[in-house]
Amino acid sequence: MDTTAVMSPFVVTVGPETALADVEMLLLETGFATIPVVDADRHVVGVVRPVDLPPTAGLIPRPRHQAGTAADVMRRSVTTAGPDTTLGDLVRLLWHTGLSSVPVVDGDELVGIVARRDIATALGALPVDARRAALAAPAAALAS
Repeated sequence: MDTTAVMSPFVVTVGPETALADVEMLLLETGFATIPVVDADRHVVGVVRPVDLPPTAGLIPRPRHQAGTAADVMRRSVTTAGPDTTLGDLVRLLWHTGLSSVPVVDGDELVGIVARRDIATALGALPVDARRAALAAPAAALAS
């Protein structure tokens, strides 16, 4: 089983120029732990997580209309997975990085996102023997 079997192809993204107030609102409305920042060609140029927002943003029910843009706070070093990354490698990647989700890129283009809950759902649907096999699969090359 690979990433394409568990990822969501529908990704909420923002551009580098997106206002911080809008990023904050997206994080609040979606409950997502990661919002990829993409350029016009859907290349991932960064990610924003709630911890990246200025302390004054605070993720309160109403956005405080922070000055600045996603580019001002985004993490430029992004851990990603490829479409052919195995389920076992995804589990190891999330475990070792402590991330709750990672963007999935094919070449340089964003094609999806996979979260811990997606993996848990996929594993839960497998018979025990298939689950063990999926997690024991040899390590594949990660996108980054």
